Amino acid sequence: RGRSHCYVCESIEKPVLILFATAKDTRGNLVLSSPKTGQLARFLDEALANRENLASWLTFLNPKQDELDAPIVKWANETGLRLLPVGVFEDPLGPPAYRFNGKSAMTAIVAKDGKVEKAIHFQEGESLADFQASLLKELDRIAPVKTKPAAEKEKPKSEPEKKK
Repeated sequence: RGRSHCYVCESIEKPVLILFATAKDTRGNLVLSSPKTGQLARFLDEALANRENLASWLTFLNPKQDELDAPIVKWANETGLRLLPVGVFEDPLGPPAYRFNGKSAMTAIVAKDGKVEKAIHFQEGESLADFQASLLKELDRIAPVKTKPAAEKEKPKSEPEKKK
């Protein structure tokens, strides 16, 4: 926390889902407390725990990182995030290479084998359930749910021995 880190460099050989979210609404109010952002963050946090070799993180877009450092740490703790890294990119339009349109409240970037394969946009007023279903479809494609080895699968319970 509080240090620059390149998650893209770290995860170049992994399947990746990056969620970019605007940090402020059109009136300049922080949207960290948005239930939609929290719901998607918890969804990705769970995906990290249950998916093979997945890399994922949430990046808030804001011109000044320092004004969000403390609020996002507090927000991540209150949201109950355990595995999902959260950070700030100092441009409200996002990384120039991704060519965001500036109209989406959230954009998910899906990458595999070091290549961006898809961008999925969410705009205010759209169905969060539909957006989450689109993310789930992509997660299933790039990073299937971990399966337990046969030895770890639930064994049938035997009856306890009776004492003589």
